[in-house]
Amino acid sequence: MPNSVTKSTDLRRFTAGLWGVFAVILLSVIYLLSNIGMNSLKIITIITMLMTAAMLFSRGSRRLLIVPAVIALLCSLVALVLQHNA
Repeated sequence: MPNSVTKSTDLRRFTAGLWGVFAVILLSVIYLLSNIGMNSLKIITIITMLMTAAMLFSRGSRRLLIVPAVIALLCSLVALVLQHNA
């Protein structure tokens, strides 16, 4: 049984680290959105798309995969609307 205790402890550490990564990325997105422009939206979309691709390879982060995917989708839609109106 010690093996299952180790696995659950490792999973908690990994999850805590993953939330730390999300916090930094979300704060970066908020900062970039405060100076919203086409370049900021492109940067946010690229970062979140890369993060989505990286999260596909981690089994523990797959259940949180929707967060960066939705952010990328929203930013690309906002960029499309801004480009269409300009």
